Amino acid sequence: MTFKNQRWKRYGLAVAAVSAAVLLRVGLSGTLGSGSLPYVAFLPAVMLAALWGGFGPGLLATGLSAVAVG
Repeated sequence: MTFKNQRWKRYGLAVAAVSAAVLLRVGLSGTLGSGSLPYVAFLPAVMLAALWGGFGPGLLATGLSAVAVG
């Protein structure tokens, strides 16, 4: 299930997934607190980007997630 020959869709999916994870994390910050498992919201985003986009978008999602948490 990869998007062949549509690079912008694959990388756009990675950015959108991480953006959704950031919004989820910010929305749940009152419930989860600031120090509890900061990466847990980003795991599904990275998995989705890597599964549907491939190695490059998965790597991009990983990097964006690390920047968002840090």
